[in-house]
This record gives sequence, structure tokens and C-alpha cells, in this order.
Amino acid sequence: MTNVLWVGFGDIGHRALPQLLEHGYKVTGARRSQPNGPYGPGLQLAIGNASSSDSWQQWLAKRPASIVLTLTPSAFTEEAYQASYLQPVQNLLLLLAEIPDYQPFIYFVSSTSVYGHAKGAWVNETTAAKPDGFSGRTMLACEALLLQSGYPGAILRCSGIYGPGRLRLLESVRSKSVQGRNEWTNRVHADDVARAIVFILERAKTNPAMEVIVVTDSYPALHLEVVNWLAAQLGIISAEATATTKATARGSKRISNEKLKSFGFTFTYPSYKDGYSALIKTL
Repeated sequence: MTNVLWVGFGDIGHRALPQLLEHGYKVTGARRSQPNGPYGPGLQLAIGNASSSDSWQQWLAKRPASIVLTLTPSAFTEEAYQASYLQPVQNLLLLLAEIPDYQPFIYFVSSTSVYGHAKGAWVNETTAAKPDGFSGRTMLACEALLLQSGYPGAILRCSGIYGPGRLRLLESVRSKSVQGRNEWTNRVHADDVARAIVFILERAKTNPAMEVIVVTDSYPALHLEVVNWLAAQLGIISAEATATTKATARGSKRISNEKLKSFGFTFTYPSYKDGYSALIKTL
């Protein structure tokens, strides 16, 4: 049985847990605090802080074969991102260097914010990463450390994650508090993120090199298009009232998932229409 240490065990971890157990993994979920409700059968819970070396020492004592990092910042500030992403990665690699004959697989969930804005162009894993904000710069710094570390695994660059509990756009359309923008956007359903992580863990058994993989659905769409479609689905008569064709100066990008699909991965929700249709039925 393969031991997996999942650091930052939350929504995505919960979604992936049944699949991991089905594949025969033994899962330890590490998080800052006790969850509010049941955390699922088959999970061993570990409380600690990924920015603390002491926590990492306790977690690594069991020598997990795989380490999954789905970290979240405490606030949208550069300091919070440094503490919540970069410091944990630095702590992990420093402590691993002190443990002889131990070579775990490391899987880091990053973000497509590392690309910055591309004026509507297509981007993929080979596109030069040129972040234009502190969040993307922090993610790219974490990626660089892992790519240079020599450990096997993968870096998963996820686009905007939506799904149950991640309804900001849907709620803003319903309240008519959003204006559609004439720029390209990219997203992926939380279920597909969880499935992709498990898929890549399984794939790494025969393809161990650390690599970058984009995780996004197959349908980049103009923000304006998504807003108007959601408005129509919600029965808002005047969809145009919630949208404007005004373009923003920052530009946009269309992100390709061809690499992930070439491995044989299939999306449960290949477009925003698939995912949001399922969500709207639950409202």
C-alpha cells in the first residue's frame, strides 16, 4: 500500500480521497485545523502548519511515498502567498535534503497565473511563464524550486477552479452585480482537478520525471459569453443588463489542455456549460 501525504487537505482532497482509496493508497490529510464535519473513512488526519518546519518533521517521519501540495493562502497579499506557498516548499525541500535514501514523489498544485496575460493568444506548458502579479510570481518561484530539486512528481497548473462551494461567478450573475468582459477566461471543475491529481499520481508510477502539466477544461470562453449564458440559464430576462462589451487593457489568454488529454485523461466537465448546468440543478 502506497502512503500519500496530502498537505492542505480540503475540498479537492475530499473529492480525491475515494479515488485514492480505490487505487489502494493510504492517505494522511494534513491541514491547519480540524474540519467542521466528518473527514471521510480511510483518512488519517494530521494537524499542523505547512509553513512550520516542526510540522514537516512530524509528517515526513512516516516517509510517505507521495506528497501532494494543495495549499491555500490566508489572504490575497504577497506576504500571505509567500508564507502559504513558498515557505512550505522551502521547508519541505530543506528537510528532505537531510533524510538519506528517501526520494518521494512531489505533486504541487500551481496556477495558470504564472502566464500573466497574453492578449488572447493560446498558451501551454511550453509557453514562457511571465507572471504580472505577486501570486503568479510566487507560484513560479515554487515551481522553479521543485523543478530544480531532482525529485520526481508533477506541477499541475490549474486554471480558475469552480464547483460546489465555489460559486462566486454564478452568484454574481444571479445578483446582477457582474459586468461581462470581452476577454478570454479559463476554468476547470473541482471534480476534474481531483480526478486529474489521482490520474497523474497513477501515471507517475511509469513516468517519474518532474514535469509541468496544465489542468484546465477544453473550452476557453469570453467572460462576456459565460456571463450571458449563465444569466439565460438562471432565467434572468435581460442578460445584457449584466454584461458589457468593454474590453480591459490587461488582455487575456486561451489555455490548452492538449498535453493532459494526450495522456488519456478525459474530463467529466469539458466545458463551462457542462459544469455549471450540473451546479444550477443543485440550487
